[in-house]
Amino acid sequence: MKFIFDVLIALFQGAYGKVLDLVKGEFAAVYIDTVEHTRRVFVAGWIAFLGVLLGVCGFLFIHIALYLYLPWSTETKALALLGLGLLYLLAAVVSTMQLLSRGFWLKHSKAEALLDSLSNKKSR
Repeated sequence: MKFIFDVLIALFQGAYGKVLDLVKGEFAAVYIDTVEHTRRVFVAGWIAFLGVLLGVCGFLFIHIALYLYLPWSTETKALALLGLGLLYLLAAVVSTMQLLSRGFWLKHSKAEALLDSLSNKKSR
């Protein structure tokens, strides 16, 4: 019985050995590509975190400086800071909506081009 299994394994490896090597190579390439994409996502997340941290610090310092050094009354300073705060909130909401939109991700991930190429192949 062992002889039959050995013969079958030898035949399978002989017939499909190159195919298996090719598949292993493709899987290795996909794995390495996945690791690279994961690294890029981590780096982008870290840079985004630092950007937000620096932005918050700058935001606070600008508003503290405006409040302390403008020669206006307290009510006028408060209204000016409220207006700036609302402007920043509006800018954050608009940019977040743009960043999270499906069209933005399709465009920048080149998935739109992939879908177009697939639809061109089907129409032929």
